[in-house]
Amino acid sequence: MGTASVRLLISLTVAAAAITLAAVTVISPIRSDIGGPMGIVYWITLTLAASALPVRLPTGTVASVSFAPLMASIVLGGPTAGAIVAAIGTTDSRELRGNVPWYGTLFNHSALVIAAVLAGLP
Repeated sequence: MGTASVRLLISLTVAAAAITLAAVTVISPIRSDIGGPMGIVYWITLTLAASALPVRLPTGTVASVSFAPLMASIVLGGPTAGAIVAAIGTTDSRELRGNVPWYGTLFNHSALVIAAVLAGLP
């Protein structure tokens, strides 16, 4: 895949995530079961902790366990809350250390926002 194709893929994914987040915010308000803004902060924090503690499988593969608190935030708060938690809470140490280029981080978080919204839709 050429550089222009990668740029286009990243641009389209980021645009789709922004549109998806804007649309879901309008059509699906955050449910009160999550506990309001403090509940969202709690699930972001828990997802960040899970992202920082990946599990090494016997085959040597490293798997993130941030999926569980992210799904909990979707179940409790709906797709909008899940999208917010996905956008912020899935940040991992590789991104903070600069081992992942900024455009890779942007793409990864955008893809997770779209997935969280789709997972939370009825």
